[in-house]
Amino acid sequence: MEPKKTELNIFKKRSKKIKIFERAGLFLRIYRSGKIPKIIKFIPILKNFEEILWLTRPDRWSFQALFTITRMFFSKLNQDQLKRFFCLVLVPRFQEEIFKKKKINPHLFLTIKLSAKKEKFFFSNLIIPICSSKNCTTREAIFLASIISNCKFSINHILCLVLILIKDKLFSNSRCLILRGILSKKYNLPNRILEYLMDFFLFNKNKIKLEKFRNCFLIFIKNYSAFFSIEEKSCLLKILP
Repeated sequence: MEPKKTELNIFKKRSKKIKIFERAGLFLRIYRSGKIPKIIKFIPILKNFEEILWLTRPDRWSFQALFTITRMFFSKLNQDQLKRFFCLVLVPRFQEEIFKKKKINPHLFLTIKLSAKKEKFFFSNLIIPICSSKNCTTREAIFLASIISNCKFSINHILCLVLILIKDKLFSNSRCLILRGILSKKYNLPNRILEYLMDFFLFNKNKIKLEKFRNCFLIFIKNYSAFFSIEEKSCLLKILP
């Protein structure tokens, strides 16, 4: 009987802990401001981080709670936990909001912008997967381009993103929006990347009448024409009608 009592006690304790995190999750659904439940602060140090996190249903947190907890977690999570937090929470919440409402909640926008401070994870788990996907929507690209335009990133991450966007030379509105956000920042791009960009615009020159492509091309000419020879400039300008 003793082992059964022990098992029963363990089960009761586990059930009690589960209910505590579930109640915290219910509170986070309606959270607007103020203190976050103390129990949430302990999640990053728990071995079963992912399991416990999901008991609080982060897919249902208010956007105010998402911002507050993201800011708190970023100083506590290790690299593996950060990756999982991006993949399980931030990216799905961002894409779901765009898909359902065709716009982004201000607190969610601030959360995504805050996540850009974790640059490595922001690029590898959010920006690059979304931008390289054939399903990246124009609205997703608009908001991501806005973040790119308003934040400063290391050149290595920017170069990686540019290469992903133009490697196959295929045109899409979302790609041009992201590219325009990058080009507007006037990063010191190496000659090799400028040549790839030139090839991209020349390959898609028949798209010049499309607004997104034309605006992206004009930003490119405005900010980088000084790096091209007279012959290259002439070739590029022929794209314009």
